[in-house]
Amino acid sequence: MGNEKRRAARRPGENGETGAGAEAGRRTCAKRRDIDKETLIECCKRSNGIISAVAVQLKVGWHTAERYIKECPEAQEVFQGARNSVVDAAESELLHILKDDKHPRHFDAVMFTLKTLGKNRGFTEKVENEISGELKQPPVLNILIENGKGKPKA
Repeated sequence: MGNEKRRAARRPGENGETGAGAEAGRRTCAKRRDIDKETLIECCKRSNGIISAVAVQLKVGWHTAERYIKECPEAQEVFQGARNSVVDAAESELLHILKDDKHPRHFDAVMFTLKTLGKNRGFTEKVENEISGELKQPPVLNILIENGKGKPKA
């Protein structure tokens, strides 16, 4: 099968062909394959914000799935919403651990919360150095460039 025939098989609906992509009003998000917007959005909803999950559902590679999502603003929004739901679940679990002072990871949860959410209150691991005294100018370095004969260039 030649390249043209392969392309036509992947993208029905072009050049008067009939097939899954030829229905009137059907919009695609992916330029190189016939992935309709609704399918991509549904895959993004079920992905939990994980690109490889979208890729598996669409039977494409990771980078291709990422490109499809970037090319479709509606899919981007749904994908980001799914990812935010995962972060919300993690925050809820963290809050649960913070409230249970008998939990074996309570101290870790407190430290993590202070290092991340408490940064604006000074809870950081950043090292701050205080310099006192007079600042001196750095030494001046003169560089002499010589031509191949030992004489300075003019």
